[in-house]
Amino acid sequence: MNQREDKEASPSLVFTETEQQVLNHFVKDSPSESRSFTLQYYLRKVAKLGGYLARKNDSPPGSIVIWRGFQKLNDLHAGFLAARQIVGN
Repeated sequence: MNQREDKEASPSLVFTETEQQVLNHFVKDSPSESRSFTLQYYLRKVAKLGGYLARKNDSPPGSIVIWRGFQKLNDLHAGFLAARQIVGN
């Protein structure tokens, strides 16, 4: 609900820097989508990971889609951290 109250809220309230990197890498923006890098922007990316299609007339994503997206983000983030330890960067 925070993203509805403050449209310009910082994504660092919810996401770490590496989680933001993972979202930027795995969820590509559509050409018509603005890249504002706000909390709302990253929550929409999480919803897309959970199966949200983000079509023009779609309603906002629901809690189940957000939950699925966070589960997938958690898996991707863990893999990213493991790969970074192996490579050493």
